[in-house]
Amino acid sequence: MEYLMTYGWAILIIAVVLGVLFQLGVFGGSNFGNTATAGSCQVQKTSAGSSLVGECQGLVPKFVVQFNGQCCSSYISATPTATVTSFTVSGWVYFSQPLATWGTFFETNAFDFEKYGSGAYGAGDNGIVLRWHDTTLLTNSIVPQNTWVFIVATRSGSIGTLYVNGQSLASGSVNSLSIPLSSGIRIGSAGLSGVGGQDPWPGSIADVQIYNASLSASEVLALYQEGIGGAPIRPQNITAWWPLNGNINDYSGNNNNGAIAGGTSWVSSWQNGYTAP
Repeated sequence: MEYLMTYGWAILIIAVVLGVLFQLGVFGGSNFGNTATAGSCQVQKTSAGSSLVGECQGLVPKFVVQFNGQCCSSYISATPTATVTSFTVSGWVYFSQPLATWGTFFETNAFDFEKYGSGAYGAGDNGIVLRWHDTTLLTNSIVPQNTWVFIVATRSGSIGTLYVNGQSLASGSVNSLSIPLSSGIRIGSAGLSGVGGQDPWPGSIADVQIYNASLSASEVLALYQEGIGGAPIRPQNITAWWPLNGNINDYSGNNNNGAIAGGTSWVSSWQNGYTAP
């Protein structure tokens, strides 16, 4: 009893502090989840088919890639040996500049997939746009600042669809020409297509995936629900997969490794603004 009377106040304070930390989510799984090492999950290509190998579930990346937002010195480039007609491009993005700023997430010489600034397509516009040559598909759903968002563009025949956080927000007729990825792609900056301006990405990007097929709405939702360390939902159709977890290697089994330009860095303190689905 004497011990409790002497030290009880200290025990009480510790209990209160621990309770507050739990309420703030400091001890939640999103903060103390298993951290993935680069290449811990890969797609294996064999004559029997394609499958995932390694530790592929419940992991978060140790690193993400951060771009300096300056034209045109900060980007990742690659030349996948593929041509796609139906396709899916997906990735997790973090936008750190004012919402009126533009930023290119992904582009080829045929199209670009961007976050566009306020007023670009009408008063108050602020969302994502997929443009190639004579067609434009956009959503006015705001891509928030300083928050991780999962964005996806798909095309099946002449129908394109844009998704934000697993939800379809725009769909319509688009250019149906095939796209030779071997002519080059860029992540984080424009400069190939001539479709729009050279709009560097001001922020971070993680887990970029390209498929030679149009994922269904249910597959896009499932990919979103895997979270920022999600593995390909359809390994047999994955063309390129850059987790961007500390390197620019392609883990799709197709050897489409990228090259990184100066002004681009790897950061481990990326979890602010991320909420696991």
